[in-house]
Amino acid sequence: MAELTAAIRIRADDRAWKDLGKAARGSKKLEETLAARKELADFDRRDSAVQHLQKLQADLGRTATEFDKARKRTAELRRQIRDAAASTDALRRKFEEVQGKGSKLPSSHRKQCAELRSLRGAGVDTRRLGDFSGWENPPLLC
Repeated sequence: MAELTAAIRIRADDRAWKDLGKAARGSKKLEETLAARKELADFDRRDSAVQHLQKLQADLGRTATEFDKARKRTAELRRQIRDAAASTDALRRKFEEVQGKGSKLPSSHRKQCAELRSLRGAGVDTRRLGDFSGWENPPLLC
């Protein structure tokens, strides 16, 4: 009977070890599957980071192009403003010069008219001092 009890125990132990072996192999496969899933998740994160980096590089390229265009346009506008300021200053100086000369003309005209009247009073014929028939803008006579 002791032999039968021992045989039953051995057979039970064999079955238990078999089941434990299956469980161990299943556990090992589960562990490998979980490790593979973890590696896939890591790969997905790295792939996502690479895609994000590629998108940033493309955006950076577009931004650099736009920045270069804006920089060139700003330089062109700066040049135009500088040229306009220089031409405006030159125009202002020319205007002031012409205005100064123009402001002296009425008094000069009055003096010349006075001289002309004084010559008429002296008996000199001043009606035809010059023939202005070919001039576009003949001078004003008093």
